[in-house]
Amino acid sequence: MELEWYTLISLGLMLGTALVGGQLARMAGVPRVTAYLLAGLLLGPHAFHLIEHDQLEALTPIARLAMALVLFNIGCQFTLVYFRKILHRAIRYSLGEIGLTFVLVGFGMLLVQSLAGEPVSWRAAFLLGVLALATAPATTILVLKENKSEGPVTEFATALVVFNNLAAVVLFEVMFLLIHYNDGHLGNSLPTELLKLAQDLVGSVALGFAGGLLASYGCAMLSQERWLILLIAISTLLLGMCGAFGVPYLLTFLAMGMTVANASDQVKEIGSELQRVTGLLCVLFFTIHGAELNPGLLFNASESSLLIIAGGYVLLRSAGKVFGIYIAARKDDQVVRRWLGPTLVAQAGAAIALASMAAADGEAGLGETGKGRRRN
Repeated sequence: MELEWYTLISLGLMLGTALVGGQLARMAGVPRVTAYLLAGLLLGPHAFHLIEHDQLEALTPIARLAMALVLFNIGCQFTLVYFRKILHRAIRYSLGEIGLTFVLVGFGMLLVQSLAGEPVSWRAAFLLGVLALATAPATTILVLKENKSEGPVTEFATALVVFNNLAAVVLFEVMFLLIHYNDGHLGNSLPTELLKLAQDLVGSVALGFAGGLLASYGCAMLSQERWLILLIAISTLLLGMCGAFGVPYLLTFLAMGMTVANASDQVKEIGSELQRVTGLLCVLFFTIHGAELNPGLLFNASESSLLIIAGGYVLLRSAGKVFGIYIAARKDDQVVRRWLGPTLVAQAGAAIALASMAAADGEAGLGETGKGRRRN
């Protein structure tokens, strides 16, 4: 049987199993995200082998589109009026938890590597420190919506998801350049590479701005039943262009959403249209990533050092998020101070994308992948 038919069968299996899992999760009172991940894990190549690696690779663009649309939806909430209202406190909270998380994970992982009996690598430690900054957009927003959460914790959690992922993307790229500069692997001078990075980041935002204007004015000219076709057309086009030009799509779709929020007077209706397809794609997103999980690595006796490193990373990152907010919000609302940090602990899509860049770059080298490493 050809790959395309296996891929279609895989799609059906994922959606059907996720539907059953979601219903069971609702009855048990647990987040549906957990059920989707478990459904993927059971179907995947590390459990019952109903879905294999080649089918997962064929479905990767769907997972990326899901992440892109979630980021687009998040950006649509940031009108200038709303942004000005929360900006001062959101920046303070973000700097607090980003700073503490990076310090705890970056320096803590040096000690954890030693305890695990692994060679101590400052490169790996500080890259993990940057990865730790990212917060899972899809997971966080889906759980908040599932529980119909409202109030200051939800408002600031949404803002900090944006700030965290912006910081993670930019600092990750800068950290990679510094590592390669230290190792003498840069094809050009450091200022030249930093300029190229700045151009890529600006290009990413410019793509999102152009897409946001096209979506805003296109929706104003078309009847509402045509909006979804337009929005998906623009989103898939931009996602493909980000891959072709080697710019980070996370920034593109945040910029696209923010542009729509401030250029269109129909932003709520546009968000509702997007939600019609985003929910379906998110189910596939989590099921696909669940199928990619290999828990056997953590419990393999020969990989005990990996379990120590993974456990240390989770504990240090969680402490950074929770106590970073607790310290930064010490003079503010006690509900925000207590619960905002735990809201930001989830980590998946953005970190997976950045980790994929790291793997690709480590295999190919900066000189050959100066652009390719930013295509994920």
